[in-house]
Amino acid sequence: MQKAFKASDEAESELTTTIQENIQGVRVVKAFHQENNEIHKFETKNATYRDLTYKLIHQLGMYWGLSDFFILLQIVMVVVVGVNYVLRGQLSVGEYTVFVSYVSMVLWPIRNVGRILSDMGKVDVALTRCAQLLTYDIEDITQGIDHTIIGDVVFDHVSLIYPDDHKKVLDDVSFTIPAHSTVAIMGATGSGKSSIVSLMARLVEPSEGVITMDGISLNSITKQSLRSQCSIVLQEPTLFSDTIRNNLCVASRDVSEEEIEHILHQTSLYNMIQNFEAKLETIVGENGVTLSGGQKQRLAMARALILRSPMIIFDDSLSALDAKTDAHVRSALDQVDYPLTTLIITHRVASAKHADKIIFLKDGRVLAQGTHESLLNTCEDYAHVVNLQEEVHHG
Repeated sequence: MQKAFKASDEAESELTTTIQENIQGVRVVKAFHQENNEIHKFETKNATYRDLTYKLIHQLGMYWGLSDFFILLQIVMVVVVGVNYVLRGQLSVGEYTVFVSYVSMVLWPIRNVGRILSDMGKVDVALTRCAQLLTYDIEDITQGIDHTIIGDVVFDHVSLIYPDDHKKVLDDVSFTIPAHSTVAIMGATGSGKSSIVSLMARLVEPSEGVITMDGISLNSITKQSLRSQCSIVLQEPTLFSDTIRNNLCVASRDVSEEEIEHILHQTSLYNMIQNFEAKLETIVGENGVTLSGGQKQRLAMARALILRSPMIIFDDSLSALDAKTDAHVRSALDQVDYPLTTLIITHRVASAKHADKIIFLKDGRVLAQGTHESLLNTCEDYAHVVNLQEEVHHG
């Protein structure tokens, strides 16, 4: 019974996952005309779940049916044999009645115990799955010291190996991010750019080396303090099915209308929002489905800027913007009225060339670092990337 319950639960989980993926990826399914394939996939998963569940119900039916049959058979045998004893004078009618009553009182609870034992298989499967969640290590975000971030970051011979892989994603990486500066990290796909973001937010810990923030080891700073002062704008931002206002103020409720309007101008969102009938009260839909990719990116940037964090990290989040909007947003970042350290993760030269410093990665290593002009003269790989993007831009 335990194996049957487990197989049925796992099949139900696969069916639910298939439904969830199709709902979330409905646009992709339609765009590639995969409706029939996805329907077939669903029917296959559904048929597997149906067959396993039918097999489980059949086993339960057989078990319960046979147990009831044998219990009733025992009662019938007691009645028949008892009547025979009464007729032969070996048992009185009162004794016979009491004995039949006792047998019925004993057999039915035993039958119920048998049913409970059959359900124990299901209980064991459910408890095992619950235990996996309840025993999962909870991230401690309060261990360490609270530190007010200035923005001076140092990577000192840092290497990173993810638990499920033996290859070094980052290998002996060393660089500095001066406080209140704009630093861009460039590199091809898979060069380790996003891993640096994960390290700075302490989503992962370095395998080797030390990372310091304002001269303090990053491991000594509480994750709560670090993440509350370091805003990250991801490449694929998550928006809630709520109003534009509530998405903007999700982490900061005490924001005036003037501040919101100022941030919207900085991120080139003001005119767009004014075209909506409900303005800031417009519902953006699940994960911002009613907005374009660039609009979602700008809304995520506005959400980060509205916090007035001393450090902002753009994890390739400028890639969905056109060149004009990209330049406008970068110009707005240069004009913020408080000390700000900006880290831009990008593969676009246009987004990085005006940074105070560019760190160029290749295969998890720092190949070169410096200004745009110095890298053009000293780093062939960087110069090659610049030439390729210029050729694409000019057609």
